[in-house]
Amino acid sequence: MTLSGEHLGKRFEARRGRRDQPTHTVAVDDVSFALPAGTTLGVVGESGSGKSTLARLALGLLAPSQGEVRFEGDPLTGFDRARRRAFRRAVAPVFQDPRSALNWRHSIETITTEPLVNVRDGNRRSRRERAARLLEQVHLPRRVLDQRPAELSGGMLQRVAIARALALEPRYLICDEPLSALDVSVQAGVVNLLLELQAGRGLAIMFISHDLAVVRHISDRVLVMYRGRVLEQAPGRAALPHPAPPLHPAPAGPAGLRLGSRPPVAELPAESHGQRGSVVTAYQNRQRLLHERMEQRGVDLVFVPPSGDLEY
Repeated sequence: MTLSGEHLGKRFEARRGRRDQPTHTVAVDDVSFALPAGTTLGVVGESGSGKSTLARLALGLLAPSQGEVRFEGDPLTGFDRARRRAFRRAVAPVFQDPRSALNWRHSIETITTEPLVNVRDGNRRSRRERAARLLEQVHLPRRVLDQRPAELSGGMLQRVAIARALALEPRYLICDEPLSALDVSVQAGVVNLLLELQAGRGLAIMFISHDLAVVRHISDRVLVMYRGRVLEQAPGRAALPHPAPPLHPAPAGPAGLRLGSRPPVAELPAESHGQRGSVVTAYQNRQRLLHERMEQRGVDLVFVPPSGDLEY
């Protein structure tokens, strides 16, 4: 069983200017993916690269402008009401910010059992017991059922969000940057929890993040997105073995001098993993433009290697 997308594209229309002229923003452009059972597909890229739009397409929350999402071999666009209901049970989201994804007026019991209520699964007593078991699976005590979101930490809220996503026993989890709203000390616990749940339930996970190191650690395969397209795709451990690192202003020295020299513009060969050479070319051109602008301002740039330490 596989959740997949074939040549997906999503274009948003807007009207701007005095004459209200229609304009188009391409959020996803010709992206394909496959998510077999029991595997993790990592999706990484900068803000605005189309990661969250791809997640919404995979969840069926947005209709693609081109291409199609397939579930168990069949396109979502052809699903009747019964098939779409089965799809909703099989594919569950975990959103970026649990503080906005959860209703703060409700108790954790109400939040966790909401999917069961929507499908009329069991009575109130059985649903409470089910919610208690779900909280145990995400390593939260039973007493949390009677608390409200305002009484919990960010890490506990994200665990509640994961428990709610598991309520209908899905086979696929779409995790849209589940770590970005959490402290670094909490992120490792959530990552380990997802790996533990995957091993126990055989879940397939689409894991979206800005953090390439986390994505490479958790993923069987990685898509690197840039401006709506796939810049590179590779097995998790092999993704971007020598990536073009991000560029940051060099810190000032004790006498106001800049530490380190300006690095050369990173080169990515057009044939290197990318689906289209034009994507790589756009990436290179953007780096060159950044260098030119920083040079005009008298700011030196330094590479930040994968370890996160500055290299002088």
